[in-house]
Amino acid sequence: MYVKCDTVKKLQPVQTYVDTDMELNDAEEVVSVQAKARVDSVTPSQGAADVVTTIDYAVIYNAADGLGSLKDVKVETVRLTAPFINENSFVVAEAGVVSTEFVGTGKLRVRVMLEVSGIALEPSGFESGEVSEDMCLKKESVSLIAAEPVRGGEFIIEGGDFVRDAIDEIVFAEPVIKLDSVTSATDITKLSGTLYTYVRYLGAGRAAGYVIRTPFDAELLTPGVNEESRVYLTPVKIGANVYTTPGETGSELKVEATVGMAGYALNKTDTEIVTDAYSRTKETRPEYAVKEVTSDACAVIEKVKYFGSATVSEDVNLRNIAALGAPAICALGVSGTDPIVVEGVIGAEIICEDDSGKPVRIFAEVPFRAESELSGECPAAVMVSAAVSEYTARLRQGGSTEISGEIEIRIASETRSEISFIESVRELGDKQPDDELVISLYVVGEGEGLFEVAKALNSDEEELKRMNPAMTLPVKTGDKILYYKAE
Repeated sequence: MYVKCDTVKKLQPVQTYVDTDMELNDAEEVVSVQAKARVDSVTPSQGAADVVTTIDYAVIYNAADGLGSLKDVKVETVRLTAPFINENSFVVAEAGVVSTEFVGTGKLRVRVMLEVSGIALEPSGFESGEVSEDMCLKKESVSLIAAEPVRGGEFIIEGGDFVRDAIDEIVFAEPVIKLDSVTSATDITKLSGTLYTYVRYLGAGRAAGYVIRTPFDAELLTPGVNEESRVYLTPVKIGANVYTTPGETGSELKVEATVGMAGYALNKTDTEIVTDAYSRTKETRPEYAVKEVTSDACAVIEKVKYFGSATVSEDVNLRNIAALGAPAICALGVSGTDPIVVEGVIGAEIICEDDSGKPVRIFAEVPFRAESELSGECPAAVMVSAAVSEYTARLRQGGSTEISGEIEIRIASETRSEISFIESVRELGDKQPDDELVISLYVVGEGEGLFEVAKALNSDEEELKRMNPAMTLPVKTGDKILYYKAE
């Protein structure tokens, strides 16, 4: 019997620069360039998975007649590699823009650093061994964790808010999902969280922005998931349609987002393996195998506060923050084991206004560091990820911008153990019969159970129980067991 115990592997992230040229013939100054990336498709093949990503660009610039905007799109394919991937593999990929740089005005060149990461299920399992049931068998029950793909599905999130601006044009909308809880029932996974939609717009001759916060609850049909499953999901496709309707004192912002989720479930299973076998009539030789399996898995969540600042040149006096761009983890490093040290950098674009109302772009980079001591139940880190869960910015005296918030660090851990089992049994020939009267008094040795005693006496457990009705189970070291047979 084949026992399946697939495991989850984190694929090595790939970072690549993507250059895009744009024509801004009437531009005098570029105020802001934002870019976001989404995964359109994942195609696994032998040893790799090709991830097709779409990068959406939004440019805000100053022209002679005021502020203008330009949008563009570019498709890029990135390859994630792993030796165990084949055309039938289950792969989940994410794409994100780590940083955005640009040069020029009328002829604008934009360079983004695109990062694509993902996980894949690595096939794992073992043959528990086909052993004849007429043999005397020792079986043990073992618990192991098997990963199952969760293809999830899509759901709609709708929300909105009121802003005290007359909006002429929505230039950019970047949705970010924060999951607060994931619970499972039979074939159903329930999600709870918040959709943050970072909106950039033009209105009344100025660039501004707003963050729409939309709490949500959703249910996904997830076959193979049960109440005891541990489900880990990732937003794989988020599309946000943001539109506005004018009001008397401002504008209504409405967002309708389509969210696609995928991931994996860790299911605990119990199976029996044959750890020893013998025949009373045949000389046999068991062939043993050893397999490392995941026997427990868990996730540790650390929430870390971060704080930093960004400044502009001394001759610029900022009067207010006009818009916030969605924050991103620009760098993430993991070191150590006890404790695990997680370090990285948060990056975000901020548009401020100076005393004259002119927009000023600031790109803030804030470092963070966290330590986590895993408990005995989670002894080894397998995968580490981080996401910005809270993010605020405010101006302070001296012309600097203060950035603060919270990062959620997830550490997936597991316990792995080795199991030894019989893979096959070879018959070497018949046993020589013993025709003489045999009476034995067997003294149980250290580490022996009734099965080992029966094997040594070429008997079986049920026969020894009949011959020793006063025997107490389980047997202990030093117990005396009577065995006799006659022709």
